[in-house]
Amino acid sequence: MWRPKNMSFFILLLSILPLSQAQAMCDIKADLAFVIDSSSSIWKPNFDVQVGFLYDILRLFDISPSKIRVAAVSYSNITIPEFQFNTFSNKQQVLSAIKGIKYTGGSATRTYRALELMNDVIFTSKNGARNDVIKIAIVMTDGETNPGGYDDKLPLEVAIEWTQNEAKVAKANSVYIFAVGVGSLINDEELIGIASKPEYVIKVETYDEFKTESLKELVTLKACSAGEVTTQKPTRLPAEQCFKLVADVIFAIDQSTSIESQKNFSLELDFVVRVVKHFDIGNDETRAGAVVFSDDADRVLELNDGVSKETVVQRIQNIPWGRGNTFMDKAFIKMREGFSKENGGRPGQVPQIAVFVTDGVATDPYTAIVEADKLKSHGVELFAIGVKSAKLSELNNLSSDPDSQHVFSVDSLEVLSSIVSRLSSRVCSSIQGKRYETTPCFVAGALCANKCNKKADIAFVIDSSSSIWPPNFDTQVHFLYDVLDAFDISPSKTQIAAVSYSDVIKPDFQFNSYKRKNDVLNAIQNIVFTKGSATRTYEALKYMNNEIFTSKNGARDDVIKIAIVMTDGETNPGSVDYISLEKARKKTLEEAKRARDNGIYVFAIGVGSGVVDEELYGIASEAGAVMKVPTYGEFKTDQLQEMLEKKTCEVGESTTLRPVTQAKQCYKHIADVIFAIDESTSIWSQKNFSIELDFVNDMIQSFDVASDETRIGALVFSTTATRFLELRDGVDKESVKNIIHGRTWGQGNTYIGKAFQKMREGFSPAKGGRPGLVPQIAVLITDGEATDTFTAQDEAKALKREGVTIFAIGMMGAKKSELVKYASSDDNVFYVNNLQALRSISDEVSTRVCGAEQS
Repeated sequence: MWRPKNMSFFILLLSILPLSQAQAMCDIKADLAFVIDSSSSIWKPNFDVQVGFLYDILRLFDISPSKIRVAAVSYSNITIPEFQFNTFSNKQQVLSAIKGIKYTGGSATRTYRALELMNDVIFTSKNGARNDVIKIAIVMTDGETNPGGYDDKLPLEVAIEWTQNEAKVAKANSVYIFAVGVGSLINDEELIGIASKPEYVIKVETYDEFKTESLKELVTLKACSAGEVTTQKPTRLPAEQCFKLVADVIFAIDQSTSIESQKNFSLELDFVVRVVKHFDIGNDETRAGAVVFSDDADRVLELNDGVSKETVVQRIQNIPWGRGNTFMDKAFIKMREGFSKENGGRPGQVPQIAVFVTDGVATDPYTAIVEADKLKSHGVELFAIGVKSAKLSELNNLSSDPDSQHVFSVDSLEVLSSIVSRLSSRVCSSIQGKRYETTPCFVAGALCANKCNKKADIAFVIDSSSSIWPPNFDTQVHFLYDVLDAFDISPSKTQIAAVSYSDVIKPDFQFNSYKRKNDVLNAIQNIVFTKGSATRTYEALKYMNNEIFTSKNGARDDVIKIAIVMTDGETNPGSVDYISLEKARKKTLEEAKRARDNGIYVFAIGVGSGVVDEELYGIASEAGAVMKVPTYGEFKTDQLQEMLEKKTCEVGESTTLRPVTQAKQCYKHIADVIFAIDESTSIWSQKNFSIELDFVNDMIQSFDVASDETRIGALVFSTTATRFLELRDGVDKESVKNIIHGRTWGQGNTYIGKAFQKMREGFSPAKGGRPGLVPQIAVLITDGEATDTFTAQDEAKALKREGVTIFAIGMMGAKKSELVKYASSDDNVFYVNNLQALRSISDEVSTRVCGAEQS
């Protein structure tokens, strides 16, 4: 970081490089963008000094279309694109434009919006940016990011992170960023985060230092050397390539009195025209239509006429401004009619997209929502763009879900142009997701370079805890959407499931919930942020193991199984499970191991400084399956997306899958298995009893249950014993699990002898048993000492004499010495300290039982 504490020293140092030599060193080809702070914290005379500084710097550059091109954006509470790379053709014009930049004195410092405009508008080919030259940005500020109550009262922390994210996007797209900070209020951390590297940060104490030749030369020389020793990263695919997509798109354009003038209305029209230019317009490709609205609404361009780009552009540019109120409902009615076959629409054949632009609130808000809902119920996807006085809450109600993908808001008509690329990309992505078989594959408007044709079941386990800011959760979801777009999603190829977790575990969808790729992508976009206070990773992984990767939920035995676990911190049980942090972490690692042992390849993605390496590496299948990123801004870069796509698609090829453990290999082994489940008073509650039942169902999951394979029986015992599932009835796995899951807790003493007696009867042919034909196995689960100790031992002996193998599982108050007497061998005895730990031994018990089946 450079700070000129001794200006005379730097003057002496740089005197060896006079202006002529500095200018000679800038014989480079580059696109140079200035991002200029114009907020009220800068005194107007100091703003003029800042502009003069930029003027003097630019005099040192060889500015021309073939050498250095210059663009500029100023920012405060509003963001103003001053001029683009292709606005001027000679140096004098650029210098005059720099001098003409006006001071806005805005009350906010929305640096994130300025960088967003730089990314989405300035560095694009349509505005003169070139792919074969160095890209440089010089960002100037006298403070730190401050949203100032804008952007729906965006919290300061989120705004600062947004700034960092936008800077990361720029750097990922090969823009070398210099950050120039002035005064005592600058945030060092923010400056360093914005700049491409620490030496690209320049700090000065006052605006007077901008008047020194040494600082001008230093900035010039640093800018000129950008990219000399750094290998440029590949740029992302341009957002404007939406060609060859097939859709019907209708624009609704606000022409109410609040627009104020034909000049302002023309800004709306220009915005629509620029979006239209992203598409390949034609009768067999995208058709475009337009509606204007105020007191009434009128379709000024039908879809059957909007089949030539020149015609569409001309018709839209010639729409005159009208006046009146803002009857949005009438616009939605006209759009609905416009999408009909009679007017050139292709409902049911191609995606239909509505793009709604307004600068105010609805005159009849209730009817507007009703009509918007009708439009959406016809299968139309609705994007809403609000300007100035438009209410974000109203736009959210009108648009399609999720709001984060379908709502855009800008402060003025002048900056509508800043969202053209983002809106076009969103619309293109939506069309691509809804494409029909003849539609080519596009991602965010760019032709898909890769497609993963793997046969796999992929489950996403998504952190939804309150430590994640809502915009970051949306970024996470959008990232998953983009990753999945590279896969061939169908019941015969790649299947997708998802579960999100915080203090609650929320199954979002299963492998067999959706058959079409578009439905999966929509489901991903609609995942709801729960903002829970805990991070119960262990419960999410347990749900994944017990439910997601099961045949009833569409998991397949003959394909690669992959899990992608995402988190921004570490396991935290909160106050939900009443267990220690250490125990919760241990359970997370146990569940991850169970997944790996069951043949699931696990990726672990950690975001931010709160992640714990030991936990990430403990979850993942191998070190190469761990991905760590410092911020959610990384999710916006192509590099991370492509890395995950590549690694996921290579699972089973360049990675090693663990063999499935014995617990998963109980299929095709034949046996009669009866479970005896303690329901005595000492269990204490239905919740605790349910833990026993879940343990039993975990074990049953390991078996191939059928009439001619393994049959399952079950009984409960306390003061009495009752068989509630006979072997002859326990021949369908899902039915068995449902019956066991639905059992309610009873109370009483612990008559284990009665349990063994009922089991002996249950193994008889009359009850569906197959004594002498298949192995017969009894599994006793109890939390206490037998009320009938001697009877229990005698009944256990009688059961074993009939050839039944007994397993005894004890917890809490059970006596291990008693369990040894019941069980067929010491190896068949298991003991845990509490009910909660039962499920941690289910795999081990299942393995032992499987071994008994084979003997």
